[in-house]
Amino acid sequence: MCATEGNRRGTATYVAGLLLIRYVSSFVGFWLQCYAIFLLLTGNYDGFLSTLVWMVKMLPVVGPIFDTVDDIPWVKKQLARAGVKSD
Repeated sequence: MCATEGNRRGTATYVAGLLLIRYVSSFVGFWLQCYAIFLLLTGNYDGFLSTLVWMVKMLPVVGPIFDTVDDIPWVKKQLARAGVKSD
């Protein structure tokens, strides 16, 4: 699942953020999760971006707003690199 060191680091940071939010401090956990998402987006974890786009599109209120996110050139390039076909 986490093939490279960057993916493992991003995933571990995200899980640590979840645990911090749950048990210690929501503020620190939130920022740790933001850092983890940055690591995952800038690393070689190509499946993360396509999963994130799909999840946002499935949200009932903001999903229709983000249906056009596939038209953004950077997102289109990342989705193509991950092997995801956009509509």
